Order: sequence, then structure tokens, then C-alpha cells
Amino acid sequence: MPDGEGTMDAVRRLQQTVADRARLAPNVDLALAALASAARLPEDTAATVFVIGRTAGWIAHIAAEYAEPAMRLRPRGEYVGP
Repeated sequence: MPDGEGTMDAVRRLQQTVADRARLAPNVDLALAALASAARLPEDTAATVFVIGRTAGWIAHIAAEYAEPAMRLRPRGEYVGP
């Protein structure tokens, strides 16, 4: 049986601890871990979802790079040293 309330209690305590000590806010990784825990998903589910999302981002980045002119980041300076 999923344990949503227990998971949300742990998430709130973790969020408060991190905010107090490091002044950081939670990100989507905490939400993904909470979802996987609360729904009692298989152990590798959160990592799999993360990797699929990251792969989609990489593909989008590659597509955007291919849409740009070739060698647009080529340095224009010339070495004039000894």
C-alpha cells in the first residue's frame, strides 16, 4: 500500500533541514524521489525516469546545435607572440 503521508512528512523535514543548513530549495529530483517512494515503485524507477528525461534534453540540445551555423564558436584571435 502506498504511503503518501509518510513520504510527504519525510520530504517536509528534509526540505526544512536543507533550507536551514544550506539555504537551498528542493528541485525536481526530490519530487521524483518522493513520488517513487510514496507509490512504492521498483528501486530503479526514479533513476530510469531521470535518465529518460535527461536523454530527451540532450537530444533537444543536439538538434538546436545542428540548427546553428557551423563553427560559430571559432575563435577569431591570432597569436602574435614571440
